[in-house]
Amino acid sequence: MNSDHTDVGGLTQRFSEILYDQVLVDVTASVPEIKETLLATEDQLKNESKYGDCYIFDYQEFQDGSPLRPGSEKDVKRLSHDFTELDFNVYSNHLNYTKERTLDTLKKAAKNVSERSNCFVCCFLTHGDEGKLLMNDGYLEIEEILKCFSRSACKNLAGKPKIFIFQACRGRSCEEGVFCDSTDSGSEISITDYLDFLLVYSTYEGKYSFKTKDDEHPEKNHGSFFIDELCSTLEQFSKKLNFLEILTIVNYRLAHFYLSCTDKKKTNRKKQMPCFTSRLTTEIKFDKPIDPFSTDDTKYFDERRQQSYILGLRKKKGKDPFEDKQIYNIQKSRIKFLYLVNTENNFGSRLNDCVSYLWSCVDKTDYQIKDLKSWSEGKLMDFLNKVAVQDCSNTDCLICFVACQGKGNDLCDKNGNWFLKQNIVEQFTGKACKDLRGKPKIFIFLMSSPPKKSWLSYVLPKKSCLSCVNVDSTDGNDFNMIPEHSDLLEVSITIQDKPRTRNPLE
Repeated sequence: MNSDHTDVGGLTQRFSEILYDQVLVDVTASVPEIKETLLATEDQLKNESKYGDCYIFDYQEFQDGSPLRPGSEKDVKRLSHDFTELDFNVYSNHLNYTKERTLDTLKKAAKNVSERSNCFVCCFLTHGDEGKLLMNDGYLEIEEILKCFSRSACKNLAGKPKIFIFQACRGRSCEEGVFCDSTDSGSEISITDYLDFLLVYSTYEGKYSFKTKDDEHPEKNHGSFFIDELCSTLEQFSKKLNFLEILTIVNYRLAHFYLSCTDKKKTNRKKQMPCFTSRLTTEIKFDKPIDPFSTDDTKYFDERRQQSYILGLRKKKGKDPFEDKQIYNIQKSRIKFLYLVNTENNFGSRLNDCVSYLWSCVDKTDYQIKDLKSWSEGKLMDFLNKVAVQDCSNTDCLICFVACQGKGNDLCDKNGNWFLKQNIVEQFTGKACKDLRGKPKIFIFLMSSPPKKSWLSYVLPKKSCLSCVNVDSTDGNDFNMIPEHSDLLEVSITIQDKPRTRNPLE
């Protein structure tokens, strides 16, 4: 039986296809040129002048008994093809590596990267959980991977884009759907040392990521939905659009296309919402066309796309692929701006200057402005809940600006209590705020970084699986659902005030 499957270690949940499957033949014979690409060695490639290096790590077997990941090699072939077409040196012979061997390979890659390189790409296909990936012999923190390519560790990539693509789960709950009308971990690292990183995730934080799986018919292990959509969109737009624009279209397409179907209530009618975290300081535009990659596996995903049009999962507007995306319709007078400033607890003079300047700009606009100052967590949540429930019916776009002491994923209220930024975001997801479903929601966190000694201990709230909700729909079916965490943009800015001396003349 062919099924959708989650990329999370230790779980064996299976998802039946919402669409009819066809028996597919082995595709390896139809793409011999890909075999040759995969066999290319580092010695053959290292002296060639290329756009950059691309490393692909694939994990299908695990010592801890986690479910196998058959068919992932299809994703490897697709990624290898596309980045080879974009003039990258592709190193893809990294299968089922241990943690130590993975890190050794990454450190070697960082050491050997050419100073003429324009970009670096690294892809991981495996199981995962929050902030970590499963290697053959256990979990490896994503931060350990990124450290290998920081400015201090890899000087030849300083100031150049470093793209990391993760096809893996990021937690153990499902991304729920809503019906639609027709960051930082807080660890002690130098922010400037980690500029120019782009982290591309197949799913939202804490959620499952899906791939096809059929234990009885290996030829039906087609790969993952995210990698196919990513590569398909890259093949369409690599010449015309920059990479962030391409990723935004990927988000839209997968959000509207994919829907799980199972007889288990907990896992039925689930969505997948890709996302990316950018610390880029420059635009990434490959400006090079890609010959479309075509196999029986890609045809399988193409058939699902066609079926999604028939069933109404998304609307087919025309033959032009540029039309298969969403453009928000926003009127300035219908932009709601929430101004949430807490000047207590080491707010900082530099942060205060930034906030004052922002207010001078916003105050002159026609935005619907609501403000709350010197708030406690409880008062803030009550305020946001009231806005979400009662005051968004005439809103095309929400901008939520928060300025306070904070670090990583954590904010501090006027009483010195710490809480997650995510608590603010969750007030306006599809389930919590019906009026903003399918509309852009922008969260800007401007934080004054506190000294280490001021951090207070607190207990992280437990994450729960969010339920499905829907935007007004006249037909009552499931085919116009979008992920609950779609249409979100989170921007985090940290400002650290210079140390002050009380007696500078002594």
